[in-house]
Amino acid sequence: MSLVKRLFTIIILLSIFSLFILTLFRNYGKKKRPEVDLLLVQSLLIAKDIIKSRGHMVERVQEIPDVLLTTNSSGNKPSNFPDVVARSEWQQETMSNYCLGINGSLLNYSREQNEMLYKHLIYNDKYGIIYCVVPKIGCTKMKLLFVLLEEHYTLEDLLVRNLSVSHKSHLRNVKTLWELSATKREARMRSYYKYMPVRDPLERLVSSYLNKISRRNMRSKFFLNLRQDIIREFRLPSDTNKNASDDIDSMVPTFKEFVQYFIEYRHLMDNHFQPMLDICQPCLVKYDFYPNFHSLSYDMDYILQVFGIPRDFYFNDVRIGASLMPKPAAQFNYSSYYDQIDENIRAKLIEKLKPDMQFYHQLYPRMQKYYS
Repeated sequence: MSLVKRLFTIIILLSIFSLFILTLFRNYGKKKRPEVDLLLVQSLLIAKDIIKSRGHMVERVQEIPDVLLTTNSSGNKPSNFPDVVARSEWQQETMSNYCLGINGSLLNYSREQNEMLYKHLIYNDKYGIIYCVVPKIGCTKMKLLFVLLEEHYTLEDLLVRNLSVSHKSHLRNVKTLWELSATKREARMRSYYKYMPVRDPLERLVSSYLNKISRRNMRSKFFLNLRQDIIREFRLPSDTNKNASDDIDSMVPTFKEFVQYFIEYRHLMDNHFQPMLDICQPCLVKYDFYPNFHSLSYDMDYILQVFGIPRDFYFNDVRIGASLMPKPAAQFNYSSYYDQIDENIRAKLIEKLKPDMQFYHQLYPRMQKYYS
């Protein structure tokens, strides 16, 4: 870690410690209040997050709104979330201007693309809310939220019985707009609250590689076949006998091989590797809010509070259990994966991801760019 980051860590930790000591001093001799316990918990959690996330510390700290460090008179988080309201309003204006400058040909979606859109728009009639599912942006947690909203399962079902997170079992109970008639679909699109979580495309691509390509215990036949296709295309011609099928089964593509395949054959890959723009089509659907992957828990607190949804319905790592949730993004050094590929391949990849990258950085211009 650089000297600047070390100094930054020390300053933050000293500030948190000083804040805690000051609070204890102010309340010395008085009846203990809930705010003191809450401030202690907040201080410890923030310190823990900084220590675990030093690699992304500067960017993550910049993303934490000041309102996170305050409490109201009851000792709870503030009820108005002024920073989120301002951000969502700014995002809507930004997207209006962004879409005006988009090439019209990019908005001529095919029937297949429109089908993909409506199959990724999950809705709930009770709360009047629509969520666009983008793989590798916290979608498992979000689907569980909508499972609970449909009341097919209770919170106790998921916690006590520890039902496995499966996209083919109880998550089938989630409703999509694709199942509705055009009239009913449009009625909900006009009146319901719509949100689309977003993530840096370069980071999302590495996350997809780690989860769907490089995992040793991969069981999905689709992704096992995809791995074999990548190996055949970019390793076997020069390194191995093409007929060595036994070897192929045990081979795991490198990130460079994966990127080369992605550049050439993205259109053949599933939605984990497709652009956010194609999946959710934000120039066609006017979303009310674009939560950021790196502040998703906080952003979801705002949505849950606005609609009066119990906060426990949106799981966090502590509540759901580590076996069902991916590791925090800050534990991965995503930029190091791009150091493994040469400039020529990297340039082709950036060109491939350019629309999604422009879209994401319109919404979050302060977030880190690994390669410009």
